[in-house]
Amino acid sequence: MNRAYKMLGAFLLTLLLLTQIGALPGAIDFTKDQRHQLSSNTIDKLKSLSAPVRIDIFLAGQLPAQYQHFRASVERLLTHFNRYTDQLQINFIDPFEQGSPETIVEEMQSFGLPPTYVSENSTSTNKETVLFPWAILNQASRSVRVSLLKKNLGDTPEKILLQSLQQLEFQFMDGLEQLTLKEKHNIAFLTSHQCSKAVRLADWIQSLQAYYNVASFDLKKEGLSPQQTLQNLNRFRLLVVSNPKEPFSVEEKLILDQFQLQGGAVLWLLDGISLDENMLMSNEKGALITPLAIGLEDYFFNSGLRLQQTLLKDLYCAPLILAQGTANNTQYLPYPWPYYPLAKTNTNNAISKDLGSVWMRYSSPIDTLANALKKTVLLQSSPLTQIKGFPTTIQLAEAGNDINPADYRGQEMLLGVLLEGSFSSLFKNRIKPFELSSPLTNGSSKMMLIGDGAFGENQLDNGTPLPLGFDKWSTNFYDNKAFLLNSVHYLAGLNSLVEMRNKNFEISFLDPIKTAEKKTFWQLFLVGAPLAFLFLLGGLNFLLRNKH
Repeated sequence: MNRAYKMLGAFLLTLLLLTQIGALPGAIDFTKDQRHQLSSNTIDKLKSLSAPVRIDIFLAGQLPAQYQHFRASVERLLTHFNRYTDQLQINFIDPFEQGSPETIVEEMQSFGLPPTYVSENSTSTNKETVLFPWAILNQASRSVRVSLLKKNLGDTPEKILLQSLQQLEFQFMDGLEQLTLKEKHNIAFLTSHQCSKAVRLADWIQSLQAYYNVASFDLKKEGLSPQQTLQNLNRFRLLVVSNPKEPFSVEEKLILDQFQLQGGAVLWLLDGISLDENMLMSNEKGALITPLAIGLEDYFFNSGLRLQQTLLKDLYCAPLILAQGTANNTQYLPYPWPYYPLAKTNTNNAISKDLGSVWMRYSSPIDTLANALKKTVLLQSSPLTQIKGFPTTIQLAEAGNDINPADYRGQEMLLGVLLEGSFSSLFKNRIKPFELSSPLTNGSSKMMLIGDGAFGENQLDNGTPLPLGFDKWSTNFYDNKAFLLNSVHYLAGLNSLVEMRNKNFEISFLDPIKTAEKKTFWQLFLVGAPLAFLFLLGGLNFLLRNKH
């Protein structure tokens, strides 16, 4: 074999070896953002699979160019999964092979798999493609739906794909966690103190039931001593307190205090003010704002927080839909409503990373005080804010008034704060309202405070709960549910799901205008370059033969 063939053979052998080395589980990821590395939690989960899991992905057939890359990324990730387990059976399915497009869309929607419509615009044509970016994970008689696209209100198609790629590993692991979860942690929702009614929390609770044993808890249950109530509460990892209107007694605060110091976490959704929204909607004179005192001021102060008894107005807000006209001439028009802030999420924290705006209603800002606890701001307003104190009224007529930005010269206000670390007892060096055999004075715990009591409440349509974060009047979706699910996972100790959301990388998109302009050049180049390379090798071979 002459030198040219030896060089070519060595080149192909080296290329083959590099390809095989790159396929090894322990291969080094040379990408700057480490996009091809699985988290340790993912690897542990895959290795722990003890029964086959079938994954059906509905991304096949004729796909738009950008979704061909997305499908390849999904396939690459699942191939990477298979290096750590032999329990995955992966199928890519083209749903439109089963019937007419209209029938398939209707059937898929009935299974809870709505389509995505993608428009492809070029210099000459406009084309719309129907896709089903979903996967279904099946094990024995159980199945879990996994959405492959992460969409937020107002996102561009490029940002949707980028966020979706970043969250692919999390989405599949979240589905596997739901599918294979054998032991669920216990969490509770407080039902006393006039907290949110069950029908208002229905969608949130239903979403949590895939991961947890969800129960109700009554701090005022008759026939139980405070000691027995504390003992019962200690069976739960997390207590959710949503929109209480009744003050907490000293005995109840001691119960909550000792629950936290023993490792229990608390998620507080609280209002700082009292407002009758029904009166606001029905009374021309409006509704009166009054401070809402529920007796927790010292409890939060001891932890380094203070919920203001004021009302926030924010120029970055959701609309209020009001009817204009009468009878057949009625129109429903959106008006900017500064009392509906669209809070910004902390993009540097796994709980709120890659989430869109969340919808808050008649919320109150939060102040933080210096202490040893770690404080993480998860939600905050825009800088264009105004604070409304009391006593004062709100009228619907304000919605029609011109908004003067000069009136909103406030600052970014905190609306959601996470505390974690070693908490100190509120009752340290104080007389306790009831006897405890071994009261704690310090203990590690987590607590989150959100300055909106209705933050976790869903709307109703003829008594039927709607999805949390959906506004039926404007038909807008907000990310309240995703934020709260992530918060519960973190507070309850299901950290593996939260940590996987930290993956971050960039992806480059082709410019459609430049692509169309240089289409012919690149077509000729891609055809001609390999031929030129072959002619070059042939010429080199001819010269070497003549020389020797």
